[in-house]
Amino acid sequence: MATPDLLKNFARLYNLQTVYRDGFGQVRTAPPEAIIAVLKSLDAPVNSSDDLPSALRERRQNLWQRAIEPVLVAWQGKPLSFKVRVPQRLAETKGKYQVVLETGELQAGECSDEPGGRVCGREVEGVRYLVRSLVIQAQIPLGYHRLKLRLGDLHLESYVISAPPQAYASVNANDAKAWGVFCPLYALNSARSWGAGDYTDLATFAGFVGGLKGQAVATLPMLASFLDEPFNPSPYAPVSRLFWNEFYLDVTRIPEFAHCPGAKVLVNSGGFQRALSDARAQSVVDYRKCMALKRQAIEAIGRPSPAPVRSLPMTMTRAPISTISTSSGNATNKSAGCAMRRKRTARCFILTSLSA
Repeated sequence: MATPDLLKNFARLYNLQTVYRDGFGQVRTAPPEAIIAVLKSLDAPVNSSDDLPSALRERRQNLWQRAIEPVLVAWQGKPLSFKVRVPQRLAETKGKYQVVLETGELQAGECSDEPGGRVCGREVEGVRYLVRSLVIQAQIPLGYHRLKLRLGDLHLESYVISAPPQAYASVNANDAKAWGVFCPLYALNSARSWGAGDYTDLATFAGFVGGLKGQAVATLPMLASFLDEPFNPSPYAPVSRLFWNEFYLDVTRIPEFAHCPGAKVLVNSGGFQRALSDARAQSVVDYRKCMALKRQAIEAIGRPSPAPVRSLPMTMTRAPISTISTSSGNATNKSAGCAMRRKRTARCFILTSLSA
């Protein structure tokens, strides 16, 4: 049976905090089951506390064998300092580097050990490793670059982000400090929206913040996502980076909705309203249910109508959703069909900045 300290030490190797203070200042300790579940989501080789001893040994070995961090930061005007973990046989080996700048130019030379740097070591699974603090004295211009480092027979690579140490305020001394608000769009749920916040809620919230002299509203990515099969509503795993997410459409604000009797009849029907009330009553966002309701309405709007539809001010060629979504059986084209319609209509509701 693994001890709590063993689990805590293992979690620390994954940068997982197991003890914290809540909003009332009370110390909280996460239960072991929750910690193991999070570790599993981070691809840690644990299914129960019985796996901890071997998993701890494996993780320590992997970390010491990861000779350099994947991303380094060079502050403008200062040398690039970083640590490497190497076998003891490379303790005195001179390092040679090459920085491939984002412009394609090269910087090359030798890196030295940081003066007064403390060398620490550890034996892991029979191999003695050392941590060396290295310095590149050359000034690295601002931007995103690639570092190639050679230490004896060891060849390492890492990204280098060269950044200014601070951001600067306006040159106009009379300008007040700017401020803004961050909020995930789905959390801006209102009594009007369909179970989750939408672009109209975002516009309303933007007006509220702007009325308080706020300068910006930020939210999570709103790109098209997998909302059917496969299902993955994560804003960081979009099906496309070209189109907005139809999940956040305010269906009733789509211009064609006002001229589509079929869509109005559907949305006002008893069955639809009961399903909509159920979606609104959920304590968490039910992406499948909310999207299913919106998709019904969007498809009703996209069906050919005998009544003429007023022209819209747009540069994109109009096409029925059914024409686009049925041209191929894959999910990408279906998303593109909804997204093309969304790109025509959502520009009034998506906020990128606020005027003072």
